[in-house]
Amino acid sequence: MEACRRLRRQIRRRASPALGTIGQLRRLVHREAANAQESFVKYGPQLSGNSPHEDQERIAGEILAHLEGGGKLGSFVLLTHKAWSHFIEATRVKNARPRLPEHFQALRQLSRLRNLRQDLAGRWDRQVAALGTPPSVEMGEEVEKTLMQFCDAIENCLGWHEHTWLPLQQQLEDLGFRWEKFLAEQPPVVGADGELVRIGKAVNQSLLPILDSRYKKLKLLQLEEEIRDLKNRLKLAARLAKSSKVISKLLAAVKDEDSNDYRDAYERLLELKSRQADLDLRRALLTKLESAAPSWAAAIRNRTGTHGRGEPPRDPAAAWTWRQLNDELDRRAGVSLEALQTKSEKLREQLRRVTVGLIDKRAWAARPAALPPASAKRWSDGWTPFAASAKATASALLSSAPRPPGKCPSAAAPFPSG
Repeated sequence: MEACRRLRRQIRRRASPALGTIGQLRRLVHREAANAQESFVKYGPQLSGNSPHEDQERIAGEILAHLEGGGKLGSFVLLTHKAWSHFIEATRVKNARPRLPEHFQALRQLSRLRNLRQDLAGRWDRQVAALGTPPSVEMGEEVEKTLMQFCDAIENCLGWHEHTWLPLQQQLEDLGFRWEKFLAEQPPVVGADGELVRIGKAVNQSLLPILDSRYKKLKLLQLEEEIRDLKNRLKLAARLAKSSKVISKLLAAVKDEDSNDYRDAYERLLELKSRQADLDLRRALLTKLESAAPSWAAAIRNRTGTHGRGEPPRDPAAAWTWRQLNDELDRRAGVSLEALQTKSEKLREQLRRVTVGLIDKRAWAARPAALPPASAKRWSDGWTPFAASAKATASALLSSAPRPPGKCPSAAAPFPSG
């Protein structure tokens, strides 16, 4: 992992198109190995360790072309081609001498693959291992599989200047930043990577502080504009709601630029907002109360006197009962005693007449006892509806007769039933 990070740093400093050749060569080796894998497993080819891989690839190709052209590997042919004879003696396919075109094709693929791996390892050692990464001898025989881990890092570093740096530089220039003039003002850096190191120092030591200062300046201007807008809105709200203490505190905090007071006032505003449902219920109840007790509702709405506190002065249910009783007494006290006396005398006269009639009818009702049964029944059938009507009239008169204290208690007394 440390080697990979070291590679990224070195390649970014020394990135060149030549590094792209390593990636292309690695992909070529990987493709050749994949295509020849089946042949290697099937025939198990073995090359000579005394000849270069380039020569063995060439000889295997010549023999393969000779066989594919219809030729034979007889004694005369091998006598005239000493290199072919030595190659056949030194190589093995399935632990035997190669003799078929497929054998020489497998030997050719193996020699070509080893030649490509040798070329890839040499390029890696010369171009990349010199920067501090592990050499190819530590990567095993199939070097392309190990180099695959470095491919993404190499490609990213090769494309860093085009895909990362140039768009950033263009954005700076679009914003009005004169990059060329800025870079020309930076001190020179001596060395093989001097230009890239100079750009890095210019960005880290000069450009970043400039951009940070500019960002903070723009942020300050934005905050000042927001504060002015907030102050104007609070002034308007204060004029519309002059009795609001919270808005006054918010406005004072903004003017004084006191964040603590503003936080406290804002939290109070949130608390009041959370009680919106309670306020709506209070208004609805006051609207109902206003229809029956407008003065009481106005005192509660305006919070005047004892109604300005957070709790009612006494029990509201008892107060409402007292109010109903008091209103009833006031209504009764407003009635004239002379009018009541006159009405009482009229009802007394009506009651006397009804009583006289009732006594008369009851006396007649007692007559059937001395009559025969048939006559008594006819007498009773005719008398009963009249007696019921008379009794109902007397009850109505008794219930409607007023009873002022100490005036005429005897007028409402029931008469004897006899």
